[in-house]
Amino acid sequence: MSKVLNKSYLRNSILSGLLSLFVSLNLQAQAPGCPSIVAGPPITLQCTDSCTQLSSSFLATGETTSYGVSAIPYAPPYPYGLGTPTSVNTDDEYSSLITLPFTFCFFGNTYNQLVIGSNGVISFDASLAGGYNPYSFSNTMPSAILPTNSIMGVYHDIDPSVCGAIRYANLGSYPCRTFVVNFDNVCHYSCNNLLSRHQIVIYESTNAIEVYVENKPTCAAWNSGNALIGIQNAAGNVAYTPPNRNTGPWSVNTPEAWRFLPNGTPNYTIEWTDQNGTVVGNGANVQVCPTTNQVYTAEITYTNCDGSAVVDTDNQAVNFTSNLTVNTVLADTSDCGQSNGSAQASVVSGGSGAVQWQWDNGEATALAVNLSAGFHCVTATDASGCSDSSCVFIPVRGPFIDSMTTRPDTCVAGVGSATVNFTGGQAPISFQWDDPLGQTSSTAVGLSPGLYELTLSDAAGCVLVDTAEVLPLGAVPSLTAGSDITSCNGSSDGRAWVLSSGGDAPYTFQWNDILVQTTDTAIALSAGQYQVTVADSNGCSDSINVEVFEPNQLTINSLVTDESCGILGDGSIILQISGGSAPYQTIYQGQSTAGSTFTIDSLVIGSYFFRVFDASGCFDTLTLSVGGSGPAQDSVVLAADTCLEGRGSATIYISNASTPISYQWSGPLSQTSQTAVGLAAGVYSVLATDALGCEIRDTVTIDSLGESPTLTVASDSVSCFGYSDGIAVVQSSGGFLPVTIQWNDPLSQGTDTASGLVAGNYNVIVSDAFGCSTIDSVEVSSPALLTILGTISNETCLGVSDGSIEVSASGGSGQITWSLDSLTQVGSTVQFDNLHPSTYQVIATDDNACQANGTYSIAPGTNVNLNLGGSNAACQGGRGGQITVSSAGVTAFSARLLDNNGLLIQSNTTGVFNNLSAGTYQIEFVEDGTGCRGDSVFTLSEPLANGYSAQSIATTCNGDEDGSLEVFVSAVDTSRTFTYQLLDLTGIQSSPLFENLPSGQYEIIVTDDLGCSDTLNPIRVSEPQAIAPFLADQYLDFGDTVLLELDSLWNGQAPFEYLWAPPFGLSCDDCSNPIATIYVTSDYTVLVTDSLGCIGSTDFTLFVGEPLDLYVPNAFTPNGDGQNDVFEVYGVGVSQVDLKVYNRWGQQVFQAASNRPQWDGMYKGKMQPPGMYTYLVEVWFLGDHSVKQKGSVSLIR
Repeated sequence: MSKVLNKSYLRNSILSGLLSLFVSLNLQAQAPGCPSIVAGPPITLQCTDSCTQLSSSFLATGETTSYGVSAIPYAPPYPYGLGTPTSVNTDDEYSSLITLPFTFCFFGNTYNQLVIGSNGVISFDASLAGGYNPYSFSNTMPSAILPTNSIMGVYHDIDPSVCGAIRYANLGSYPCRTFVVNFDNVCHYSCNNLLSRHQIVIYESTNAIEVYVENKPTCAAWNSGNALIGIQNAAGNVAYTPPNRNTGPWSVNTPEAWRFLPNGTPNYTIEWTDQNGTVVGNGANVQVCPTTNQVYTAEITYTNCDGSAVVDTDNQAVNFTSNLTVNTVLADTSDCGQSNGSAQASVVSGGSGAVQWQWDNGEATALAVNLSAGFHCVTATDASGCSDSSCVFIPVRGPFIDSMTTRPDTCVAGVGSATVNFTGGQAPISFQWDDPLGQTSSTAVGLSPGLYELTLSDAAGCVLVDTAEVLPLGAVPSLTAGSDITSCNGSSDGRAWVLSSGGDAPYTFQWNDILVQTTDTAIALSAGQYQVTVADSNGCSDSINVEVFEPNQLTINSLVTDESCGILGDGSIILQISGGSAPYQTIYQGQSTAGSTFTIDSLVIGSYFFRVFDASGCFDTLTLSVGGSGPAQDSVVLAADTCLEGRGSATIYISNASTPISYQWSGPLSQTSQTAVGLAAGVYSVLATDALGCEIRDTVTIDSLGESPTLTVASDSVSCFGYSDGIAVVQSSGGFLPVTIQWNDPLSQGTDTASGLVAGNYNVIVSDAFGCSTIDSVEVSSPALLTILGTISNETCLGVSDGSIEVSASGGSGQITWSLDSLTQVGSTVQFDNLHPSTYQVIATDDNACQANGTYSIAPGTNVNLNLGGSNAACQGGRGGQITVSSAGVTAFSARLLDNNGLLIQSNTTGVFNNLSAGTYQIEFVEDGTGCRGDSVFTLSEPLANGYSAQSIATTCNGDEDGSLEVFVSAVDTSRTFTYQLLDLTGIQSSPLFENLPSGQYEIIVTDDLGCSDTLNPIRVSEPQAIAPFLADQYLDFGDTVLLELDSLWNGQAPFEYLWAPPFGLSCDDCSNPIATIYVTSDYTVLVTDSLGCIGSTDFTLFVGEPLDLYVPNAFTPNGDGQNDVFEVYGVGVSQVDLKVYNRWGQQVFQAASNRPQWDGMYKGKMQPPGMYTYLVEVWFLGDHSVKQKGSVSLIR
């Protein structure tokens, strides 16, 4: 985990209690639905205890014939933003088929593919791919109307085309891969302001299903707000839902999660074994009665519905203890190759009676003085039989080999390596490997599989010998390939295959065809070259090419002869066949004909279909057309001779003839075109001849139609000049009814009476039923225009209303009536009196209601002259301005002050208006007694505003409080002085600089010495992003070293300094990449300081595995041949071995304690006889781990 610490805190306490501030994270924790078993915590027994119970917890699953539903903690195992998008810019749609990387069991069936519905559904029904995902539903589960064979979490109408995203991902590794679908803040349909966030997870092996819901509001106005969580089988008759989560309008405001776990017949077994592999019981809990410290293993085996099995294990330790507690301390180190180190043991607490001491080198006193370099342990036993052990490390004053690290030879390519890890020694250190190159560095490279010996020497002459074994890893497979030809030319049914041998199975295959097939046989191939790459389980690979062939293409050539003259039936078709595989068969009208040539004749015009097969069953089809003109046909279109004017015509149309076509008409003009025109009524014949000489004859008759009518017209004048109410009338006789009438007025009226006409001349056309027409004209007259003339007299004095208007009329018809507002008078000339200043409209109306009007304005009398004065406000936007008004010689008056919109502000009889802001004002002044008045406008201005700006400086580090703000003033009057204040944060100050500020947004108030204040726009003091280093937990095999490199380092400014804590086991604690050499699991913290002094940190854990198992030979042959001459114990990371050997009478014949004791079969200088010997060995590993083992070894001569 990453965090940023305050610098001042780090400076004061970086080395005191630092490690207690952090916790380690297990970044590789399994998701909650994985197959797993967790054994109970370690058990400690008193030395007098005999039995105890082992316990375990595990994910209990069953066959998928039924399910249990339970609430689980809301802890989504994967981020919502993860995955491949689907349903992009679409709504109510299922995705295309998605292939799972594992087999998933659901309601007793297995599936490898599924589809995702955009409304919160996963379905195993492949037929739904790309189809419609219904949004509306009201049924509760189970129901075949709802999506079947599906997982719903949450099923409701959401719309990813508006906002949010739907993503899916395959995560995890075998045997707990997962398929995850994230519905990430997707809008609700119709309620786009509502967002839902939920996740579906399905698990490999356990077939568990989990639904996580962070938030799901309800859109009650759409689909009744219905939503659903559950699973349902393919028939829609069995379903499971959480409580209160069946179909209905429910919401999720507090995050929740649900698990659907198969609970049919249990599909798991649990077995417990001790550290020797002996079965001690079955089931979740078993009772054991150990006599020594033991580590028990709980092993659970899950059997999936496809028959595959998954195994998981965990350990539970049982250790004996007593109240006796001892401790050991180093007394003196050991010389190189000597056993002269010493250590002091003592009782810390507990115990009863005298204590017996037993060191691993045989010494039996509290002080051991003959100790070699390495770990040594002492066992103390009190009078009651309870014991305790303690160990001490005896450093060497020479080199010490900690471990040998090897890298396997991958693909047997001579790329293995071996590295010695050592401590101590006097420089320079020399190395000598026994590989063919005789390499002399700490790491030997380019090694093939085998056992290599290293001799390590220091400047003091200390010599150590150790061996390292390089193992093989994989081999390049040997390949053979072949193919099958395609069935037909152009088909895609060829095959290619590859046979693999060598390397380590299983193999993976990769073809370069368009399907990118991954099996040993590629199918559905078209002809061409293909390459396949085969890799074994270690990644060793080779490629081979193979060609897929195809037969020759079947070819059909044709010769078509058209029918010569539309009635003879003499067309023919000839087919010539080649290619493919002879012989050939031609299918025509259900009949089969053999041969490479096929002929058919006596064909009429039409289409003919053929299918040709070769000997391999490949076929081709062909459709051919026989052409020709066909029997000629004609049709005639006639036009009659209208109005007896020789205007008839006839047109003949010929079909199925060969162009060009010639024509010959009878009649005076002997016309030769397709259409004969200008024909009088009568009978005519026509002859048409095509390009092949085919003739067709026909006869036509032209009829006579219609005669022109006779017209009479009249009119009525308009009522007023310029009006459009005149009328024109026409009467017709003769011609053939019905007749049509057309006036040329703007409306193109078509009746015998045209109305709504203005004065003027009009034409009318009357046509009978056959188009014979006559035209005539008529005039519509108008009276003279009515006009008026007026004279005005203005108001003599403002407000006395003594104005007048005199008006007279000309034109119009009859008597004139006058109106002015509500006043009326009659006559050719009239006058309206006692009018106040205004604008008046006078209307004159004659006997025909024709009107004329005039507009006249009466001006007001003279006004009072005003004297105006004023003073402006001191601050921009403030009050304090004044306006004064008076008139010479006027002592008694009333005054009113109004704003620019005419709203009253103040009124008085003094003419002084105070406390005014800048703006334009209206002033009304009325003299007492006379009522004479004066009006005016006065404008108050304001001083220009000062200019202000502010600048911020960010904090040095995230979380610091050293940011600053500075105000810059552009004063209109440079003599002004200013004060400054941070709103709600500081007092008033004269300096424009604010310092020692944390990050945040601030408002600044600036006030000048006149009291004018301004508040500046908010300004932000920013801070840099926190330095965020990250280093994941690491897992080491016992004895390995690891180079510590940060996985990521975000933010900060290079260069960086590093501090690693604690420093134990590290090659350096202030470098960027220390090397860690540790033997027990340890927690670390790294602090990163950038060039500005900003600090970030992260915690991580180095997990160290248990020591590797021992290898103790069961026989040796001490015959001096250099092969298997000594009996010794082998292991990695061994620091001390205490080896004791007894003959069959129980006599100890060998005892030694060193990092590599060896028995050569001698006892007291004599070769021991062949036979079976018993050994007791206790091995100490680096990191304070120890193993005891007892067994037998055969001495053979």
